[in-house]
Amino acid sequence: MHKSIVVSMTFKGFYKNSGFLVQVTMLLVIAIFGAIASSLLFYIVLIAKGMLAVDTLGDSTLLYHNPEMFRVMLFFQSLGVFFFPALVLAYLFHDDKNAYLQLNNPSSFKIALFVFVSMIVVQPFVNLVAELNNMIRLPEFLKAVESWMIGMEEEAQQLTESILQADNLLSLLSNIAIVAVVAAVGEEFFFRGVLQQVFRKVFRNEHAIIWTVAIIFSAVHLQFYGFIPRMLLGAYFGYLLYYTKNLWIPVLAHFTNNAFGVVGYYFLQNTSNSDFIDALGTGADRWAGVVSFLLWAAFFVLIVKCTKKGRSPEIIQ
Repeated sequence: MHKSIVVSMTFKGFYKNSGFLVQVTMLLVIAIFGAIASSLLFYIVLIAKGMLAVDTLGDSTLLYHNPEMFRVMLFFQSLGVFFFPALVLAYLFHDDKNAYLQLNNPSSFKIALFVFVSMIVVQPFVNLVAELNNMIRLPEFLKAVESWMIGMEEEAQQLTESILQADNLLSLLSNIAIVAVVAAVGEEFFFRGVLQQVFRKVFRNEHAIIWTVAIIFSAVHLQFYGFIPRMLLGAYFGYLLYYTKNLWIPVLAHFTNNAFGVVGYYFLQNTSNSDFIDALGTGADRWAGVVSFLLWAAFFVLIVKCTKKGRSPEIIQ
């Protein structure tokens, strides 16, 4: 018993003083291991529940026709690839994982409220940026790459619509729990909580850290025609962590963004205005996207004013 305690204490903060390459390697190894483990658990659960037969393991099209199966996959993916690896990495990289992840720093209800509202008002601007992103076309010699990117985007769109289809309150609550809560917590713990700390081994400029992680955050989703709006959201989440020093604040922002889409789709999916939320701020309504940006900027200024401006980030090593 005493021996196991000694071993546990040995690995706690074991890589605290390691360099960037060592920590990035550890991050990749643990994330890959988590991806493999979560995939195995996903298939085991589906087979055990009778939702999947062994001879259909390689048929990815099943996800399009079974929202429940897709929800299970997202649940295990969010936990296995992002959340648990973030906890393990924080444990290995610091003597106090909560301090490393910035979970215990105080915030205020006012900041949380401003963040929540900012994520609502920014939606038309996000749609506007997404529309502009969709207009980007690659040169002729990269047409094959562009076709692959468009195919990936269409597949991602089909998968998203598959999971968002909910015909009862229980399905809606399930989507909120998995798409909004679990995904937001897992991704923010991994990208903002850990990756922003790791990149402090390379950059001393906080803006370089935030935007580098935002680019990685967007690229990992493999939705190239949604790359720019997702990158901008990732940067906003990064700045929220920088100013508030509280990881739960970007988690709240991420949750609000995802939950807004889930709830909006649920109430509009069977109406003539099913595309209203995604279309607001685009086309003839681009003015709404501009107004949306101005409103979001005003709330961001309020958030910054509620924190200690100019405070240097705590370099946690």
